[in-house]
Formats: sequence, C-alpha cells, structure tokens
Amino acid sequence: MAITKSYAEIKAAVYLSVCDRLLKYSAPDDEQVLKTVRECIIADKDSTSLTPKLRGQMSHELFNRIRRLDVLQDLLDDDSVTEIMVNGPGNVFIERGSGIERSDVYFETQRQLEQVIQRLASGVGREMNDLNP
Repeated sequence: MAITKSYAEIKAAVYLSVCDRLLKYSAPDDEQVLKTVRECIIADKDSTSLTPKLRGQMSHELFNRIRRLDVLQDLLDDDSVTEIMVNGPGNVFIERGSGIERSDVYFETQRQLEQVIQRLASGVGREMNDLNP
C-alpha cells in the first residue's frame, strides 16, 4: 500500500528541489524562479496526488517564499491591510481600518520567519544577528 504524503511534506520536498536547481544561476530573475518552481512541482512524483488548484497554490506559495516576503506577501498585497505585526512564527496580526485581528497566516518554523527578517533587514542595508537584534 502506498503512503500518501501531506501537502506540507510535498511542498517541503519541492522547495528543496527548487533551491538545489536555482544554484546553477548566479542571480535568477523572477521568471527563472517561477519556471523552476513549476518544473519541480511537475517532476515531484508525490505532487501528482494534488489537484491542479493545489499545485497552483503551491507554486504561488513557493515563489513568495523564495522571491517575496513569504506568507506575509498576500497581506502586503491586500490594500485593506494597513499594518502587519509579527510576534513570532504563529502570531501574525493585522490592522484593517481601526481594528486589529489575528491573521490566519503563520510561519511554519522560526527559521522561515528569520529568513524573512533577514530579507527585510538587507533591503534597508541592515544586518540582523545576535549582536544587532
């Protein structure tokens, strides 16, 4: 009997494949990243158990993880969100209008959150580490 992997397990495996393939580029552009993500999803034998909608969702999520601000990207793209507050991997709050609410997005790991923090810091010429929190 075949063991079916979860969406999260398949996404994690595809993410590693994408990262490995992207190493051949010195500075991949968005088109190369998206193409690589799609190719890796198609090449992953376990992803055939996913619906086309889930494969599209995975492509979007992985692209945002690699090139954008991961799970925060959709919130950033939402014009109704005026502020995003992150108090840990599972504690993302947003402000809409005059109210603050807990968001349904979360970082799967502390490392994933730290990668976004590093990306934000490097974008403004800062370094984030134990000496410079």
